[in-house]
Amino acid sequence: MRAVVLTGPSRLEAVELDPPECGPHEVLLSMSALGLGDQDVAAFRGRRPVGPAPWLLGRQGVGEIAAIGERVKRPYRLGQQVVVEPDYCCRGCRACAAWFSSACPERVSIGLDRPGLLAEFVAVPAHFTWPAPRAVPLEDLVCAEPLAESVAAARRAAVQPRQRALLLGADTRGLFLCLVLRARGLEVIVREPVTERLDLACSLGALPWSDGDDEFDVVFDNSGKRAALADGLDGLLPGGTVVLLTGAAAPLDNADLLRRQLIVRGSRGYDHPTDFPATVDALASGEFAPGKLARRRYSLQQANRAFEEAAINVAKPWLSYDW
Repeated sequence: MRAVVLTGPSRLEAVELDPPECGPHEVLLSMSALGLGDQDVAAFRGRRPVGPAPWLLGRQGVGEIAAIGERVKRPYRLGQQVVVEPDYCCRGCRACAAWFSSACPERVSIGLDRPGLLAEFVAVPAHFTWPAPRAVPLEDLVCAEPLAESVAAARRAAVQPRQRALLLGADTRGLFLCLVLRARGLEVIVREPVTERLDLACSLGALPWSDGDDEFDVVFDNSGKRAALADGLDGLLPGGTVVLLTGAAAPLDNADLLRRQLIVRGSRGYDHPTDFPATVDALASGEFAPGKLARRRYSLQQANRAFEEAAINVAKPWLSYDW
C-alpha cells in the first residue's frame, strides 16, 4: 500500500508498505482525508518525540471501513464512513470508568505514540471510531478532534446560552473554541494580538476585546500570558469560572478566589466515550460548520507543503487521499 512517512525532521517521503492486518477488535479503514494540527507539526519538526523512522504521522482522520474484525460488536458495514478518535484510553482504570479518560495514565495517541493514519489503509480499534454521514463535508469531519476538545472545554465550564465569555488567545485551538461557544449561544469576546487570528475569530461571530471589558461569566485562558489572564480575572463576575487550557503559571490569589467564590479548573483533551460522538453528531446536525477554518486542501503528494503550511498559518490545512 502507499504511505507517506517521516524520515527525519521536516522530511516526509512517499513509500510502499505492507497493508496492516485487521485484528479481531479492529476495523480496517481505507483512508479518505486527514486534518493537520499542532501536535502533528511538533512531531514533523522534531520537537515532539515519536517512534523510530520511518514513522507514520497522522491523527485526525476519516476513512471507509474495508474490513471488520471478527469480535467487533458495533453494527458496522463495509464501505461505511467513520471518523477516528485518535487518543486511545485503557477503558479499564478508575479515570476511564468515571468517563474521565483524558486523565487515563495509559492513554496513547496515534501518530505520536503509535503509528498514525498517513497511509492508504490503517487498522484501528473499533471502539475509537464513530460513524459519520456522507452528507457532512470532509473539511468539516477532519476538524472533529479539535472540535471535541472545545466541546469538552465548554462542557467542563458548564456554559449556558447568553453568557458572556472572554477567550484569551485565538490560535487554531482558540478559534475552534470560539466556534463552539458561539454555536452554544454565548457572547464571545476575544483578546488576541495577531490581526489575522482576531479577524478570523470575528468572522465566527466574536467581538474584539477592549481595555475595560468586564462582567464575564467565564474566562478561557488559551494564551498562557500572565498579564492577559490577570486582566481576565479582574473582569470575571463573582461566582464566575476560569478555564485553564495551557500549563502556564496562573496569577491566582487564593484570598481573592475565596472572596469572589470563583471556580478554577483545567481542561485538557476530551473524554471517551462522550465528547467525540457528541461532536460528530453536532457536525451531522449542522450545529458546527468548521470547514471555514479548514480552507487549505492538499493531495498526499503535497504532504510536505501541507505540514509546512500548518506550522505557519492559522487556517487548518488538510490532506485528501488523492495519489
